[in-house]
Amino acid sequence: MSLKTFLEKLLPFLFNAVERAYDQLPQSEKDALVKSGQFGQIIKTELTNGYNAIVKVSADKLGLKPAEVDLLLTSLAKEMSINISKPSDIIDALQSKVNAGLTNSGWDSLWTTISGQLAIIVTGGSVSWPTLALGLIEFVYQKFIQPKA
Repeated sequence: MSLKTFLEKLLPFLFNAVERAYDQLPQSEKDALVKSGQFGQIIKTELTNGYNAIVKVSADKLGLKPAEVDLLLTSLAKEMSINISKPSDIIDALQSKVNAGLTNSGWDSLWTTISGQLAIIVTGGSVSWPTLALGLIEFVYQKFIQPKA
C-alpha cells in the first residue's frame, strides 16, 4: 500500500476523531473556534482590499465593532511577533508576505497559524495549541467556514 493510499484511508478516521473531540468542547469554545476561523477567513479573503474592508466585512458578517477588530488584530500581531504601531500595520505585514510570492500552501499554513492564534485569543486561552494540534482548526474550516463550491 502506498503512503498516499494509507493517508487517504487514515484521514477520514482522524477527521471523525477530531469531530468527536470538537463535540465534547463547551459551546463557548465551539463558538470561539468558529468565530476565530471566520475572522481568519475574512483576513484571508479581504487582505488585498485592506484594513478598512476587513473592519467592514467583520462588522457585517460577525457583528464585530471596529474596536473589537483592532483588539483582535493587535493581539494577533503580538502573538505572531509582528511589531506594529497601529492595528492596520498587521494587514500591511501580511500583505507583504503575500506580495513576496507566498504560495497557496504557504497561505494555508499562514491561515492555520492566524486562525489558531485567534482561537487562543478569542477563548482567552481556554483552547490551547495542543488542542488545536488535534486538527480542530482544519475541522472547523472544513465544516463551518470553507466556501461551498
